Amino acid sequence: MSAPDLPASQDGPDAEAAVIAYLRADPELFARHPELLEVLRLPHERGGVVSLAEYQASQLRERNEELRRRLAELVRNARDNEDLGQRVHRLTLGLIECERLDDVFARLYAGLLEDFQADLAAIRLLVPAPSPEQAALGEFAVDPELGRRLFSVALAAGKPTCGRPSADQAAYLFAGRAEEVGSAAIIPLGAIDRVGLLAICSRDPQRYHAGMGTVFLRQLGEVVSAVVAPFLRAP
Repeated sequence: MSAPDLPASQDGPDAEAAVIAYLRADPELFARHPELLEVLRLPHERGGVVSLAEYQASQLRERNEELRRRLAELVRNARDNEDLGQRVHRLTLGLIECERLDDVFARLYAGLLEDFQADLAAIRLLVPAPSPEQAALGEFAVDPELGRRLFSVALAAGKPTCGRPSADQAAYLFAGRAEEVGSAAIIPLGAIDRVGLLAICSRDPQRYHAGMGTVFLRQLGEVVSAVVAPFLRAP
């Protein structure tokens, strides 16, 4: 595409439009005439004017700084994910070593509070306990049907849900400590039949929110479901 002819002598909007069209049609003009870069002037965000070359150099520096910032963020996220993966691995190994269901719960709560900075954590199993000994554990819900109604959305979704639980939900999970709950991740347990749920809570209302990633929470739910399942079978 050849550049359009410029008007021989013309002022006003028509001349300006012709120059703009010419430059768009001939993007190599400044490559052939680099001296023009030093005489062109552009408004600068800090006031005054700068040459086109200075402006391009400034834009390049800003772009490089943004790229460095993004790279640093990617590296930081990769390190955080690696650290998270190691903590999940340690917790998983600790859970599969447990020989009693109450040990599973104790190890899980300790791991969540110590290694994952949860403020509160609770499991509520919505199925009958297979033995009198297990029935005495507080994790077996006194009123399973109420739990299924209160958490019907999370149980139906079959995946972690995050946000601020209702007052009734918080009370069902934490009784006298319900007022401490600012936000929570609710994780259904059971690959097919929803046998219960795991709640990980924070006093910070923004800690667990609807837009956060849930890959780790989903993996944790799968691990806990697999570890707990054998203990729920009748002897």
